[in-house]
Amino acid sequence: MYGVYRKVNLTGEVDTRDGESDAMNQWGAVVQGGVFVSDEIELYARYEVGDTDTDQFRTEEPGVELELDSIVTAGFNYYVGGSKDVKWTTDFGYAFTPIGDFASSGADWLQDFSGSTDDGFTNEGQWVFRTQLQLLF
Repeated sequence: MYGVYRKVNLTGEVDTRDGESDAMNQWGAVVQGGVFVSDEIELYARYEVGDTDTDQFRTEEPGVELELDSIVTAGFNYYVGGSKDVKWTTDFGYAFTPIGDFASSGADWLQDFSGSTDDGFTNEGQWVFRTQLQLLF
């Protein structure tokens, strides 16, 4: 389990929908667990939730939640021959909210402009499938 909170102070007051603000209160949490079912296979699951507190700076209401993400992931690690030197990892993830301000191509989540609403967003989630081979040398 991991949690983080940070207050980001801006260089001055910035207009918001409700007035002005000079800070963002951002937070996030991760809960993850795994179990080895054999010497070669480890199953794991993870839940992530976070808030960027950036929605306040949008001059118009987007109609969907873009600053909050809630993601669940399940996957496995396969240690080839039981050795920790070669590992194949595969996981599936689902974001319950649209990927907006948390968009990260490095984690394979893409900003969700896939909808049919006027601004391009939907209230639907997003799936991701990742697989990789890791070599330790």
